Amino acid sequence: MAGEKLITSFIGFLNTILNSNKYISATLILILFFFLAKLVVKVIEKIFMRLAAKTKTKVDDDIVLALRNPASLLILLVGFKLFFVELWSVYGFQRYVDFTLDSVIIMVTIFTGVKILNIMIEGWGLIWAQRTKSSLDDQLLRLLHQVVTGIAYVFGVLWILSIWGIEIGPLLAGLGIGGLAIAFALQPTLANIFGGVSLILDKTIKVGDVVKLSSGESGAVYDIGIRSTRIKTWTNQILVIPNSKLVDSMVINYNQPDRTIRIDLLFGVAYGSNIDKVVKIAMDTLKGEKFVLKDPAAKCWFMNMADSALEFKMMFYVDDLSNKWTTHQSVIKKLYNALNKNKINIPFPQREIWVHNVKKK
Repeated sequence: MAGEKLITSFIGFLNTILNSNKYISATLILILFFFLAKLVVKVIEKIFMRLAAKTKTKVDDDIVLALRNPASLLILLVGFKLFFVELWSVYGFQRYVDFTLDSVIIMVTIFTGVKILNIMIEGWGLIWAQRTKSSLDDQLLRLLHQVVTGIAYVFGVLWILSIWGIEIGPLLAGLGIGGLAIAFALQPTLANIFGGVSLILDKTIKVGDVVKLSSGESGAVYDIGIRSTRIKTWTNQILVIPNSKLVDSMVINYNQPDRTIRIDLLFGVAYGSNIDKVVKIAMDTLKGEKFVLKDPAAKCWFMNMADSALEFKMMFYVDDLSNKWTTHQSVIKKLYNALNKNKINIPFPQREIWVHNVKKK
C-alpha cells in the first residue's frame, strides 16, 4: 500500500511539474520522440531488414533501406511539432512554425514515397524488361520514373500551398488548360508511345522477327523504340517507321506462329511435254534436301495452259526461315538440270508472225 501511494504521489508530482512548466514538458516530449526515432531505426534494422534479406528479390531490401532514415526523421519532426505546441502559450509565432513543420513533413513524405515507387518500378520493371530484347521497355521505365516523380512533386507543392492558405483552385484550372494544350501538342508523340506499348503487350512483333509491311518493305526488326520501330532491310539499311503508323498497318510476321516457311516455285515447260513425267521430275529434286520437311508434304500442281507454256507450281516447306534461300537455290538448279537432262524444253515467250503476200493485179 505504501509503494502504491509513493508511485501515485510521484506521478502526481510529474503531472504537476509538466502542467506548471511548459519548457520541461516540451523538452520531455522532444526527448521521448528522439528515443522513439532511435527505436524505430533499430526495429527496421534488426527485424525488417532481416526479413527482407530472406526473400529472393532485392526490391524489399531497397524499400526497407529507403524507409529507415525518413521514418526516423518524420518521428523527430512530429516531436518538434509537439514541442512547439507546448510553447505556443509562451510565444505567439505558433502559426508559422506549425505551417513550416507541416510543409517539411509533407516534403519528406513525398520524397520518400517517390523513392519507394521508383524502387518498385525499377525492381519489378527490370524483371519485365529482361524478358524482351527491345529497348522500348527500358525507355518506358525511364519515362515512368519521370512521370511518377513529376506528378508527386506537383501534388506535394499544391498540398503545401493549401496548408499556407493559398487558393489552389485557379492553379488547378490553369494546370488543366495547360495540360490540355500540351496534350494536343504532343498528340503525335503520345500516339507513337502508346503504339509502341501496344506492340509489346500484343506481342505483334519483337526484335529479331522477319516482317513484311503492307507497303512492300521487308526485313528483320532491329529495335522497337519509344517513338519508332527500326527494321533492318535485306540491303543492310535501317527503315524507321513511327509506331502509330506501324500499329495501323498490315504486317506479315514470318516468325509467327513458327519459323517454318513454304517455298513456291513456279516454272513452265513446252507444250507437248508429259505432265506426269514433269511432276515426277520436280518431286525428285526434293530428295536429299535436308531442310525440306516431310510434313506438310510437298506438292507439285499443273496450274495453267498459258500462251507459251504449260505452267506448274511446286510447293514445299523448309524447317527454318534462315534456310529458305539456300534451299530455294539448290532445288531450282536441280530442277533446271533435270528438265534439260530429260529433254523437256523450257519455253520463252515467242510470237509467230505470218506475212501474206497479196499479188497485185
